[in-house]
Amino acid sequence: MKPIAYVCLVLSMFSCVSRNTQQEKMTLLAATDSLSVEVGTPTLIKQAGRRLFVNHSMSDEGMIDVIDIDGDSVAYSFAVRGQGPDEFLQIASMDVVERGGDAYFTVFDNLKREYVTWSVDSLDATKGRCQPLSRKSLPPSSRYLEVYELDGMYVATGRTAKKFSLLDPQDMHRLRSCCDYLSGGFEDTDSMTLSKANVGRQYVSSRRDRMAGVVFMGGTLSVYAVADDSLRTEWTYTCSPFAYSKDGSSLHFESPVGYLAAGFSDDGVVALYCGEVKKDGSNYGKELHLFDRKGVLKKRLRLDADLYNFVIDTAGSYIYAIAYSPDPKLLIYRI
Repeated sequence: MKPIAYVCLVLSMFSCVSRNTQQEKMTLLAATDSLSVEVGTPTLIKQAGRRLFVNHSMSDEGMIDVIDIDGDSVAYSFAVRGQGPDEFLQIASMDVVERGGDAYFTVFDNLKREYVTWSVDSLDATKGRCQPLSRKSLPPSSRYLEVYELDGMYVATGRTAKKFSLLDPQDMHRLRSCCDYLSGGFEDTDSMTLSKANVGRQYVSSRRDRMAGVVFMGGTLSVYAVADDSLRTEWTYTCSPFAYSKDGSSLHFESPVGYLAAGFSDDGVVALYCGEVKKDGSNYGKELHLFDRKGVLKKRLRLDADLYNFVIDTAGSYIYAIAYSPDPKLLIYRI
């Protein structure tokens, strides 16, 4: 027994040394700059040229602020709140799509079931007072929470039987579904419960051919590729198990909060990691994890602020991040 105990002790010491060495290798990443412009309580952020789009504006003129990065100011606000034909109730997802050298800003209003697209140039020229280029109505019975444009089709997530619903570009009706939810050992659980347990957010590459998805409570980051008019999983990285329990219709998550946001860089994927057990209110990212194109974790960077979401600059060298400390502000990091 003594030799076995000795071997176990050595292995334990080696394991501790390895973990400590890994922790020592994690370097601090400090913000290189910040924007002093006052923002509301944004949760979404996108970039088009030298403009940042953030939601939850404090302005009466609209729900979205367009921030001039160089001028460090709100250039204008748009997307008026209301139930009218040109108004919005709840913007659940935003995106910037590049087509033929032009930029288009899109939102999905999950209460009005509308996917709306503007020309960024027209928004800038009219200070947000132009009409959208298009409004696509989704079926009233749909229960989507996000809608994004991919290469030749649209993808939606929400309270659906499968993780992704692929939509017809013309009428936005569902063409097919793909990819299973994380089950956490509850394979027989109904899809609506699984969809709630798998709550997260999706991030599309600039070429519209790949998508990164995070599952907040699963500690899971996955990258999907567009293939044969569908999506296939390229790779998945799991930093903590997907564990939860059910109490009637309520879910109790038993794992720490994992990845909160992600984005594509020239070299791979950057992901915002929390690593703390869910508390009352919001959780924030404490680290940036840098992955290569094959999903190998190459570097961990400890942040100097609590981040909620971010967008990678089109040049690929900087990120613009929503920080809370405790008031919301926008920080700039070089990666």
